[in-house]
Amino acid sequence: MYQDDAMNVMRQISTRLGTEVIKIHVSQQEYLRKLLIEDRIGTIYIISTLIQNFDILSEIDFDQAEENGIYVMFQLVKVLMGVSYPVDVCIITNNVHKVNNENQIPVHASLDSFSKSAMLENSNLTIRIYDLDFDRPVQIERALKKIVEHSGAKEICIIRNNLWYERKLYRYQIDQKTGTAAHFKNKGIYIIVGMGGIGKEIGKYLAAQYSATILFISRGQLNIEKISVMERIENLGGAAYYYQADI
Repeated sequence: MYQDDAMNVMRQISTRLGTEVIKIHVSQQEYLRKLLIEDRIGTIYIISTLIQNFDILSEIDFDQAEENGIYVMFQLVKVLMGVSYPVDVCIITNNVHKVNNENQIPVHASLDSFSKSAMLENSNLTIRIYDLDFDRPVQIERALKKIVEHSGAKEICIIRNNLWYERKLYRYQIDQKTGTAAHFKNKGIYIIVGMGGIGKEIGKYLAAQYSATILFISRGQLNIEKISVMERIENLGGAAYYYQADI
């Protein structure tokens, strides 16, 4: 799927893939839906997410970019939920992520988390995101060769100056890494709104490290699972209280 700014990239992809290519403009989403249902399409390249205009601060341009990005993906994923065969979706963006001091267009940043959620919902779906630098056409041509050959990352990869960066998460120890005193008070009292996964872990951490008293405020009624978390906090050296409220 392409839009007017991505015509050149679309031609390069078509050349590398050969004759088995169906070119679909973003305005032809109904046509794509029909193809997915009636035919067996193995790979979908979405390049409607490429943006040449770095000054995309106007409301009209921003809305149009979202129409070509997250909205296209949302509509596509809805159709793919009913497809029983494996489909590989390759999204090509540009300058969403900032490397060094280059210009940044974060309009399509939401595609990352949306794509991960979509893959969790549909085991037949694989989504890869490649973020290029649109100011360097020679490097784009080299990157496209590897992208088409599926020799890049499976989730998200940032390509700059012929280098491929893959984002990874590392465990961060607050006190030990910074070498400075934490801003939490020993035996302090802390209010945590909500009792989801993050709230529970923060409560347990504060209890274990600072013998804190945790005041949980949540809309739901107190149940066995929540009581178990509060008991765990007390066993770690803290105290826990629960208040049902909507704030």
